[in-house]
Amino acid sequence: MHQERRRRRSDSPAEASRLYLTALAARLRARSIVIADEDGLLVAGIGNDDLEAVAALGAEGVPGARVHDLSM
Repeated sequence: MHQERRRRRSDSPAEASRLYLTALAARLRARSIVIADEDGLLVAGIGNDDLEAVAALGAEGVPGARVHDLSM
């Protein structure tokens, strides 16, 4: 039998994204975390920074910007 590892979950895509990003930010000790499309448009994000600006940084390939590869 498969045991569910997640403690908090949601059937709502928006709430599920928020829960995931909150957990990821805590694990990475990050102030803000965003999911953006390839054009740098914000899809989802959490934190106190300007999330749209953070999303745009990823598309620009800003030196020093940290990117977490979720495919690992």
